[in-house]
Amino acid sequence: MAWNYRIVKYRDTGEYGLHEVYYNEAGEAWSMTEEPVGFCGESEDEVIESLQCALWAALAADVL
Repeated sequence: MAWNYRIVKYRDTGEYGLHEVYYNEAGEAWSMTEEPVGFCGESEDEVIESLQCALWAALAADVL
């Protein structure tokens, strides 16, 4: 199962949040985290890596 970070626009409020989105074998988004992601990890490097992945996704992806 593949996943990435995606910016999601909430229909009810018009606000945006960053979520982990999961894809099926056909590459279609089928699930996402209920709450927007927060960044924590077992080391500073882990947190930095997560932030870099999120920034890349925010710059490269369409809003869901």
